[in-house]
Amino acid sequence: MITNVPAAAVDPGTIVLVDDDVAVRESLAFLLECHGFEVRPYGHPRDFLAADLPTRACCVLLDLRLPSLSGIEVLERLRARGDRVPVLLITGHGDTKAAADARALGAFDFLEKPFDDVLLVSRIREALTV
Repeated sequence: MITNVPAAAVDPGTIVLVDDDVAVRESLAFLLECHGFEVRPYGHPRDFLAADLPTRACCVLLDLRLPSLSGIEVLERLRARGDRVPVLLITGHGDTKAAADARALGAFDFLEKPFDDVLLVSRIREALTV
């Protein structure tokens, strides 16, 4: 029985981060890396959609307002191609319709900025267990 596993030995998973705001993207990537996650950042939704999702445990942290495609449209495309990866939508411009649309498409959660870092990390960890 292993009783004392170093934190570095535990693989918390990969977070795919899609946000066009460089400062937000870098700040979130730093926060998540400090919690041991591997982070794959994307500034444009088309770059993210063209990339392969990680084969290990992952979830997507997706901004609602993005250039050329909204977070809802990105989520629709993921679901249309059969990707069932957990998605957490984040936004500074939330509304009930967007939250309802996200949930209807199977989003794991919908968080409004500014959100509590502890809450974000907790919700990501929960998403990685689904």
